Amino acid sequence: MSYHKSHRFIIDFYFASMPNENNNLREFEKFRIDLEKNVLWAGGEPADLPIKAVELLGALIKEQGEIVSKGALLDEVWEDSFVEESVLTQNVYLLRKVFEKHGVDKNLIQTVPRRGYRFTGEATEVESREIAGSLTEEKTEVSGPSENGKIEPVRRPESPPGSNFSKRRPTILLAGGVIGCLFLISIGFWWGNDRETNKDINSVAVLPLTNLAESEESGSLSLGLTDSLINRLGSLNRFTVRPFSAVKRFDQSKKDAVAFGRELNVEAVLAGTIQAIDDRIRISVRLVDVRDGSQLWEGKFNETDTDILKLQDNLSRQVANSLISRLSRSESEKLKQKPTESVEAYEAYVKGRFFWNKRTHDDLKTAIGYFKKAIELDKNFAEAYVSLADSQYLLYDYNWDNSPENPRQAKENLLRALSIKPKLAQALITLGYIQTTYDWDWKQAEISFKRAIEIENNSPQAYHRYGVLLVRLRRFSESQELLARARKLDPLSVSINMNYGVSFFFAGEVEKAEKQFKQALEIDPEFSPVRWYLGRCYWYQNKRSAAIDEFVSALNYSDQPEVASGIQRKRGSPREKMLVLYDEWLKQYRQNLIAAQSVAFASSFQGDKELTLAWLEKAVENRDAWAAWIYSQPEFEFVRDEPRYKALVKKMKFENSRNE
Repeated sequence: MSYHKSHRFIIDFYFASMPNENNNLREFEKFRIDLEKNVLWAGGEPADLPIKAVELLGALIKEQGEIVSKGALLDEVWEDSFVEESVLTQNVYLLRKVFEKHGVDKNLIQTVPRRGYRFTGEATEVESREIAGSLTEEKTEVSGPSENGKIEPVRRPESPPGSNFSKRRPTILLAGGVIGCLFLISIGFWWGNDRETNKDINSVAVLPLTNLAESEESGSLSLGLTDSLINRLGSLNRFTVRPFSAVKRFDQSKKDAVAFGRELNVEAVLAGTIQAIDDRIRISVRLVDVRDGSQLWEGKFNETDTDILKLQDNLSRQVANSLISRLSRSESEKLKQKPTESVEAYEAYVKGRFFWNKRTHDDLKTAIGYFKKAIELDKNFAEAYVSLADSQYLLYDYNWDNSPENPRQAKENLLRALSIKPKLAQALITLGYIQTTYDWDWKQAEISFKRAIEIENNSPQAYHRYGVLLVRLRRFSESQELLARARKLDPLSVSINMNYGVSFFFAGEVEKAEKQFKQALEIDPEFSPVRWYLGRCYWYQNKRSAAIDEFVSALNYSDQPEVASGIQRKRGSPREKMLVLYDEWLKQYRQNLIAAQSVAFASSFQGDKELTLAWLEKAVENRDAWAAWIYSQPEFEFVRDEPRYKALVKKMKFENSRNE
């Protein structure tokens, strides 16, 4: 017997055995409903429905034909749970199926678009004498044949009001005993069913908490707690946790948690809300199985804003316990580790992460200010040093501030973080990236990435940046394995999908690369770097017109419409059209808007060796972050045998970097 059926049987047995003290019965069409006990009878038999479906029907009946909003129904029927709107729709569907089964118009529950539902039938109160009569009828027995040979029921006399309890005591005790046994059986079944449902999850997405207060402070706290929870759960290495970059677009997706989880290809999602009211922070979260939409766990947290670190600890511990059958001692200790003991420092850090995630020049500058404040409040706040370093180097990497002070200070801050926490994977990932794109210390970069993966073997960023390093070193087959792993861990990352295509393009597997770039564009059609790579693929295959179209799209999506229209207006061959790109980017370089490496790339379309080599030398002299690509880019194949190019390769220490 299923849990649902055994549970229904107990309820039905109880209702049949115990007298109804209050008149809570309503009748409509062929149905009778008990609004207190949440039982629906159809033709004298209990309807096979979940209790929540009957509660939903009761809530509609009580409003006597008035429209009830979906939100109000969810609050009333599922007040102690957190469910998707689809659960409400499913229960309405079940009720309508029961109506149809008994020949009743399913539109007894009417859907009112954009407003909610209403009960259209007429539910009348059942008279008390009818209740008594129905209870008496349930106590009939079958006698022998009557004089006419028919079997007739024999009706037992009702006990009058105030009758002696001792006369009914054996029956009630027997009924109570049976109910007790069935209750224990039901509990045993439920316990077993719960144990089966609470199985380990292999992949999970922690979605940003929905900010009910709609304030910037609550928004930064929401993203900060989400980011922290992802990092803590990811550090356990027990299951795959989608990175923050994969989940941060949840609000913009306009999808419910389950649908978004399916898109992320995870088995479970953690979703919830956050609200800061006065000096308190209220969080409600639920863990939902993406495969069937069932709720695996829910939790509510209510702390003062001075207990934000305690809230973070409780949240991460309870979520981990809901995902893992048994935490080891080391895992429990890892979850207890606080990034800082200072609430003020943590608040500054969370605000910094909020602006860091926006990735604009001004927001990175703001983020740096908050991270410095966090460090002033706690000199041993390792995570704040890492985020400060990351922000400083992004300004350099994005060509917004080419001062060598940025990479120098970033490295100092990373080494400081690692001196505090030697097993901080994110510090090693960022350090490896600087060693790749600024130091050109390929061997040390590889050591940093390998160490990061040892610490967090489910970090997509570690596999991604390690894979890109190996593309730069022309170790293509190895890079493809690493990038495939990163792609599995974060399947909707457009950057990972793009660079997986780059690993094929630079290896000369152009058809595979083209296919992968098109898949990346399905994730984000407006991501201009993919357009550039797809255009380069076409150019390499001598599909020059198609290449020009992609380059024009890339320029439009990267806010360079004037350059795009200039290329379109230019008459002549594709090479002559690309001369417009070189001229425009030369102007931008002189305005310190782009790096010399970009001008070298634009010049390569002209096939001019002297011009291209001159710009490559300038890129290496300037120590452009993008200069790390010159060893593997196919556009520079035509200068690869030139002594000046070989001198650059030697200067950048590429000659001993390949595993051949």
